[in-house]
Amino acid sequence: MPTLNTSDLTQTTDFFGLILSTWFMFYLLARGHSNPITLRMAMVLFALAVYYLNSFFFSLIDPGVSITISSIAVLVALGSIHNLTYQLLPAHLHARLRLVSYAVLLFVLLACIFLLSTPPAAIPTSDSRNFLPIGTPNIWIDFIDFFTAVAIIFNIWQILKQRSELLNLTFYASLIFGVSTIGLAALTVLFHWEIPRYVSTFTILVAFISFGYSIARYQSLLDSRLSIRDFPISALFTFLIAIIYALIARSLQLPVSFTALLVILAVASHSAYDVVRSILNRSFSRQESHLRKELRSLARSPQPISLNASLRRGLAILCHNLDALSGFVALREGPIFRIRASYHSLPVGDIIDITTFPEDELFQPGDRSNYAWMRWAFAADRSIALIAVGHRSGMRQYTEPDLDWLDDVADHIGSLVHTHNLALQAGSPLPGGSPAPETEMNKLLSTLALKPGKHLLKNVEDAFRNLNDFSKLGDSPLVAMLAAEGDTHIARGKSVQQKLLQNLETLRPQESEPPDPIPRHWFGYLILHDAYVRDIPDREIMARLYISEGTFYRTRRKALRGLTRAIIETAAQE
Repeated sequence: MPTLNTSDLTQTTDFFGLILSTWFMFYLLARGHSNPITLRMAMVLFALAVYYLNSFFFSLIDPGVSITISSIAVLVALGSIHNLTYQLLPAHLHARLRLVSYAVLLFVLLACIFLLSTPPAAIPTSDSRNFLPIGTPNIWIDFIDFFTAVAIIFNIWQILKQRSELLNLTFYASLIFGVSTIGLAALTVLFHWEIPRYVSTFTILVAFISFGYSIARYQSLLDSRLSIRDFPISALFTFLIAIIYALIARSLQLPVSFTALLVILAVASHSAYDVVRSILNRSFSRQESHLRKELRSLARSPQPISLNASLRRGLAILCHNLDALSGFVALREGPIFRIRASYHSLPVGDIIDITTFPEDELFQPGDRSNYAWMRWAFAADRSIALIAVGHRSGMRQYTEPDLDWLDDVADHIGSLVHTHNLALQAGSPLPGGSPAPETEMNKLLSTLALKPGKHLLKNVEDAFRNLNDFSKLGDSPLVAMLAAEGDTHIARGKSVQQKLLQNLETLRPQESEPPDPIPRHWFGYLILHDAYVRDIPDREIMARLYISEGTFYRTRRKALRGLTRAIIETAAQE
């Protein structure tokens, strides 16, 4: 006769099996990035979660346990594991073992149909529920379980035999541990053994621990390399949440069944939230990737694009990226500014009254205005365009990186319009239909597509601050991005310095350096060159260029962003 300890051990191992299978399933769905192999493993964990839910929770509330549900869950788990191991086989073995794979899937499908179409098996007593077998509906079902388990172990053996350098034995060990327990359960039917069920469940818990180690150490079933701390921190946080809920239930003196329900719901809900957040992040990344691809295709398009179409497209993308509700681009036509591109704003062709606008490059038009920020675009030290963006949705404020991006786009729009005007003076067609200069259009699209991250901008700025310190440059994160070569970190530092100076020269205007006063389009190059290459104090540079401290720092940030984008584009081409 079973003892009370046997029943307690059975319920305890079932409970932990339910928690672990549920959490592992959601963790893989959140981190696996729709990997087909990962989805198969998630199906295995889902089937195990159903098995443990049926064995533990429903039996705790209602002694009438459905053997049919448990048997179907075991069949689905085994079928998924076999398909997973089949996918992991070397390619040349797929054709040889394809019939076995189809046979296993067919047997599992027929067994599930048979279980659903036959009357439920006799409900086991509370005593027999703690031992194997637990009232198997049909001996042929156990035969299919045993056959599938043997096929899985054979696949794993083939994998281990074919691959000479295996770095992740723990993953295959976890599969062997889990499958062996199901095979053991089938043997108890064939030979009429009576083994405590907590033994098999404990073995599956060991398989879970081995599987968790393979994820933490080798990133098993994960497409992208995560931090090695991601898995233990996520597990620890979920475990602490479960303990808090259990303590709250204990303080309220809730029954054991409700306490268990509360803990399981806590683990499932927090893990499901992680999955939803991951899906939303992937969706946002896909949207950004699609936008960049569209911009790159536009930049490479052989078809000439009119200036008006270029401005409309650039303005729409800018407002979309900044989440601005409206915006416009107005171009100078003699003494007036006329709107040439509009995004949910004033009609094209309207004249803008600029008499009340300040001369600052970037400014806020005022609280009563429908626009949050405006930016002048200059060419030959003369304002030739005005770019305005409306307020953001949700009453959110623009951040400094958002305004820096607006700054860069405005500069490229100014260059685009200036080059376009020079082309008109040389005898191009009418303004509305003349093609936009290809080089300037590519620069604008590149600025809209590439928004350098803060960390990369800081790395570039730190590299320029230490331009003559080869030791620090050799340890910079830019070594890999710039593909700096060298046998020592000093040699790599010299290579980084050379590549940085080459990228800096791309900012230099084509004409020779003019005498004072220096034109505006020289500011970015001269500020970086004088500050970092010639090591001239900032105050002297401001005095030479006749600019304020705010303009100096804003122009330097702008130049650093341009260099960072150039580095990104160079790295992508290499």
